[in-house]
Amino acid sequence: MSPKTARPSPSRKRSSSNVAAPSPPPSSSSTPPPPLWAVAATLLFASTPTRVLYPLFSASPTESISSALQVLLAFVAVVTYALLPLPRLLRWQVLVVGLGLVLVSTDGVARVGGERWMKLGVDAGVWVARLAVEGPATVLRWWIVLKWAMARDRRGSVRALCVVALPLYLASGWQPPAIQLVPECYILQAHGLLLILLASTPIPSLSPSTPSTLSPHLRILLLLFSLSLALLTSFTSTHCPSSSLRPAFLPPLTNSTSPILASKKSLTGWIVVGETENKGHSFRYLRADHSLLGGLWVGPARKEVVEKMLEMKVGMWEKVDENAVVGTAESIYSTFIMQEIARFAGVPEKQMKRSEKALIIGLGAGLAARSFEMHGVKTTIVEIDPVVYEFATEYFGVTKPTGGVALEDARVFLSRESKVRYDYIIHDVFTGGTVPSTLFTSEFWTLTKSRLLPTGIVAINFAGNITSRASHLVLSTILSSFSHCRAWEDGPPKGDYRNIVVLCSANPDRPIRMRNPVQVDFIPYPTAISYG
Repeated sequence: MSPKTARPSPSRKRSSSNVAAPSPPPSSSSTPPPPLWAVAATLLFASTPTRVLYPLFSASPTESISSALQVLLAFVAVVTYALLPLPRLLRWQVLVVGLGLVLVSTDGVARVGGERWMKLGVDAGVWVARLAVEGPATVLRWWIVLKWAMARDRRGSVRALCVVALPLYLASGWQPPAIQLVPECYILQAHGLLLILLASTPIPSLSPSTPSTLSPHLRILLLLFSLSLALLTSFTSTHCPSSSLRPAFLPPLTNSTSPILASKKSLTGWIVVGETENKGHSFRYLRADHSLLGGLWVGPARKEVVEKMLEMKVGMWEKVDENAVVGTAESIYSTFIMQEIARFAGVPEKQMKRSEKALIIGLGAGLAARSFEMHGVKTTIVEIDPVVYEFATEYFGVTKPTGGVALEDARVFLSRESKVRYDYIIHDVFTGGTVPSTLFTSEFWTLTKSRLLPTGIVAINFAGNITSRASHLVLSTILSSFSHCRAWEDGPPKGDYRNIVVLCSANPDRPIRMRNPVQVDFIPYPTAISYG
């Protein structure tokens, strides 16, 4: 009898079949995950879109909703990634290219929607603006991060999110000091174009398992389209220096009645010089972000200069002397004139002929400095922002004062110039909607008092909500630092917002007393003459 051939039992066969069957991949995505370098690259400069909005709402209001907004956008990204199949089905290269296109066009979106968002008010406007500018980019970033993290088992995904992705995301808001003065449009466009280039070009050493599926022709078309979008955005944005190279066939950057004369990013924000009209009268203004630093009624002054040219029979083809225009133009707001009343409280009338010295902390458009110089007061200017000084001299007729100019922190200047004493110190440092807190401390006021003569006066400009806690702290610190103070408003109260000038005496035995004006105190501005 022949031996029986051994056969595997059905149960053993099923068992071996189960062992040999491959286990499903732990990834919830049907496409390969992005490499870690792509995740890190997408998280670079994540806070730059926020800074695009500073000229519209200023830094403090724009940043006031950061935590709530980031939590909201992260929640939206996680929910949409979990419920919608699209972010899981799309290749990571497509998501990165989409993010790049969004970044390239962000500055243009902010310029197109800026006026509409500002009309909604600060609270609603900031929310709408930040959702429009940051929402798409933030959601795409989170999709890329989730696509990378979810390509692991559950424990590995949690570890990847907590140990790698979240720290990278939190650190993405930091910018090295070397690029803080680079215009945001350049950062966004360079970052966006780099992401598009890396995602669309096959680089085996970076992502060997996920080669690009784009043909060379499509890749070239994509890069050309992205570059064209970047150029269009930079040419049509007033906050891109390259806008000066705008081709003639593109629409004008601004309304012809409100031209931007100069714009440059600097230490205190975007410094902008422009001209516009109010009730038929044109004026020139200087801004830091959205805050007005000063302005001049150039319309009446220009009219007077033209009339003098006609009287002198100067040909109309001759260009109007803008230095003559701004040299006689008057301030558009009384706030910038009120600082001059320090002259009526400082020196008694019988001593008016002696040489006086003034220190201007915070130049603005240079209106106070110009006035003190016109009255023969030896004036020194301290301004921390070099672009403010540059634009004040070029567009507002500020000349080098007799006391010199120091482009530095006022604390450094006062500490160094310990032997100089002044009759007047004008303190006006409201910039970009915020104030440097170090210039409103008790220590700073003590330092300021030590640089005044016994008859000296300090004039402090203050603007803000008079009922807010911050305003109470600022004003109470001033009042506790000086024995005698008096305040003037620039007009009838309008709600809780106030713009006031506080005069304080350095001498505890000398209260603030105002002398009567004399004829030499008045400057014959053509604005005042034309308004009669």
